[in-house]
Amino acid sequence: YDEAPAFLRQNPFIRGGYRVFYTPKQCLRSLFEWNNETLNIWTHLAGMVLFSGVLVHDVSTRLPIAQASATDSLILVSTCCAYITTLSLSVLYHTFNCQSRRAYERLLQYDIAGVSLSLWATFASGVFLAFDNYPSLRVIYILLEGVLLVLAIAKKGHAAASFLVLECRFPERAWPGRHDIVGASHQIWHVLVVLMTLWWH
Repeated sequence: YDEAPAFLRQNPFIRGGYRVFYTPKQCLRSLFEWNNETLNIWTHLAGMVLFSGVLVHDVSTRLPIAQASATDSLILVSTCCAYITTLSLSVLYHTFNCQSRRAYERLLQYDIAGVSLSLWATFASGVFLAFDNYPSLRVIYILLEGVLLVLAIAKKGHAAASFLVLECRFPERAWPGRHDIVGASHQIWHVLVVLMTLWWH
């Protein structure tokens, strides 16, 4: 931990398993080695494969059987594609973030943009489904949510509260060094993200 550069030391309870200043080729090779990013990468890589399969199944089977409208099909396909994109950007970040501080910062922006896309897709599909028969109420709801979003961003505290589980850094806080490779809070978070998006679908 102490020998890793500051930009990689985001969690003081993860004591080892750091990849430091890897080349892109070394980053790709590290996909098949145990390090403190391995499960972060593979949980979302598995999620990408899972949602790609779900998308193919939905388009080839579920939508035709349900005789879904073009709008319903567009909502479902867009939401699945947003989830796949989010997971892809996360894999990209966790695979290549150890190259340099500049790469870390740029890839973190992509990862956060992916999370934002996924949240937006979940919100938009939920609004569409909830107000399918009430387009006027849908517009009012979206406007009210927009106002609340601005207020939440202005306060900044709401965003921090949403990451409480991740920020508790449990179980590695209780047992520093024991969860460097398997069982860290960020890895648990990754699994929960995949399960949540699958549940929402």
